[in-house]
Amino acid sequence: MAAYDTLCPGCFIEKGKTAVCPHCGYDENERSPLALPHRTMLDGRYLAGRVLGKLGGFGITYLGWDVRLETFVAIKEYLPRDMAGRDTDRATVAPHSKEDEKLFRYGLEQFLQEVRTLAKFDHANVVRVRTFFEENDTAYLVMDYYKGITLEEYRKQKGGKIPEKLAMDIMMPVLDGLREVHAKGFLHRDIKPQNIYLTKDGRPILLDFGAARFAMGERSRSLSVVLTPGFAPYEQYHKRGKQGPWTDIYSCGATLYTMVTGKVPPEAIERKEQDELVPPAGIINNISESLDSAIIKSLAIESNDRPQQVRDFQDMLMDETSEPPVKPKPIPEAEQKPTPKPKTKQKSTYMPYSEIEPKKECDYLNAPTNITSILKQYWKPILFCAIGSAIGWIIDEVIGIIIGAAIGTAIGIIAGGTIGSIIVGVVGMVITIWQIEKARHNSRHT
Repeated sequence: MAAYDTLCPGCFIEKGKTAVCPHCGYDENERSPLALPHRTMLDGRYLAGRVLGKLGGFGITYLGWDVRLETFVAIKEYLPRDMAGRDTDRATVAPHSKEDEKLFRYGLEQFLQEVRTLAKFDHANVVRVRTFFEENDTAYLVMDYYKGITLEEYRKQKGGKIPEKLAMDIMMPVLDGLREVHAKGFLHRDIKPQNIYLTKDGRPILLDFGAARFAMGERSRSLSVVLTPGFAPYEQYHKRGKQGPWTDIYSCGATLYTMVTGKVPPEAIERKEQDELVPPAGIINNISESLDSAIIKSLAIESNDRPQQVRDFQDMLMDETSEPPVKPKPIPEAEQKPTPKPKTKQKSTYMPYSEIEPKKECDYLNAPTNITSILKQYWKPILFCAIGSAIGWIIDEVIGIIIGAAIGTAIGIIAGGTIGSIIVGVVGMVITIWQIEKARHNSRHT
């Protein structure tokens, strides 16, 4: 451990004994007693650094340093602070009471199950799990570390709202990742701007699945504690509520609503009594009809009224006149102008490539190259070139050259319209000249 004592927990660069890092400005004195001590070695290879974000209700995420690979990682520690805390050694996690211990152990099992679930995903827009282990009477999840900020932080930097085009560029890849999650039979259950991370290169990452927290909430009968008002659909407030892809779709719709309007939707349980949700078009100008309609449908109180699959929701977001989303560029700092609201919905002009009839025009590169195909396609110009040559032979004048070339070229163009036909006409002219010269030569020797 002595070898790492002078590494900064904020950037893991050598800083000496000073408390404030001269490289990143991190102050070691600012540390919650609930968090692990700086530079705690975990699993024999990971150093625990600064806390990433805020202390969560069910766990703490640290910036970590893999001393073997010498790379940054993110380390999530299971620590539900309402029922557990640090023991006297400042490392071991201990339940507050015997009553809390049973629920703590149940939550630990759910946490490990969630880790195993995450390990099954391999998608660019879903957080990647490296490994997990148990230590200090709790469990740890090691993930890739990405430099960037949460979507919620980014939204606030933009003044509370994000332009429609940029919001779509962020959300569409997230929905692609969510499709992968659903395809494997799992739900996220806690999608919100705080759980979408934007890397410095503009890649949105879906993280912090809520399955373990939700399971604990069901067991403790305190679902309201684990749910996020405005982003959780009505069925999540009831233990017997039927959940499925439509549950996550509601949360995605609420996230989009917040991004473009700057306001969080009313809580679902309140909307059940009296729905006072204002459509996005009633809050901001120039929002497209497709986005406004898709968000409203995704936020339907009754689950059967929402899109049932993520693909359906994506289709609603992209109307027939929309351009397909592209890989998002690095998130720009400057504000972008929102997409103008179309006056009327136009019919799509898209036609599959296989149905497009190629234009009939002169082909200078694909003329036949073998004798059989040339004779088959250009028999007319060849025949008329021969006739032109015969006329030249009989007349024995320059008019034969002209006739042979003109007839061969004209018929060649009519017959094929390619450079090959023109060449045949020229060949006919050359043959005519040769025949006339041959005739003149014979006449001089007779």
